Amino acid sequence: MNRKKVLISISIIVIAIALGLAYRFYSLYVWNQNPSKYYYKGNALYTEYDAFYYSYYAKAFNEGLYKPLKQDPLRFYPDKIATFPPVIFMISFLSAELSKLLHMSIENLSVYMVPILAVLFVIPLVLYLMDLGYPFAAFSSSVTGVLSLIYIARTLIAKLRPDCMNLFFPLAIAYFLYLSQFRKAKKSYIYAFLAGIFAQLYYWWYMHEGIILA
Repeated sequence: MNRKKVLISISIIVIAIALGLAYRFYSLYVWNQNPSKYYYKGNALYTEYDAFYYSYYAKAFNEGLYKPLKQDPLRFYPDKIATFPPVIFMISFLSAELSKLLHMSIENLSVYMVPILAVLFVIPLVLYLMDLGYPFAAFSSSVTGVLSLIYIARTLIAKLRPDCMNLFFPLAIAYFLYLSQFRKAKKSYIYAFLAGIFAQLYYWWYMHEGIILA
């Protein structure tokens, strides 16, 4: 990319991210106006059920109770067959580590972490479309993407679930695969390698049986 394209790309990314964060963090403003409705003992209340599942693993990991493939004492009712997953979910691992680093509860961390992660997909999207020479498409798709009502509904504050990065990883993989096809041999291998790394990270992030990686 030449300097002009780089500046346009950065501008689009900043605008899209700012709009996406502003919309999502408006909820935080509302919450702080009515703390008794949205907080319990200083901790944010989760806004959907999956959050309890992923935060449970994060807390178990922090407390040293997460034992891969060992019996899960809180999820084995009524058949006593539930075990911890062989690998902790990436979102649980990230939440656990960041909560320790920032000295913040996992509940309150999710208020900020989820919206921030949710808007990162605009980076590979904009870079990809700008590389193709479509600045208007880069702007319109990134803005409509971060403000999509269904996407907002699944990535608002305190919705601790993998949805917040389910656009970023596929787009990043696609972008690196694209770069691997149109660069010199040495760089091509590097981009292909990066695509593979992000593919593995995506599997760790989502860990869904529908994703099959060679």
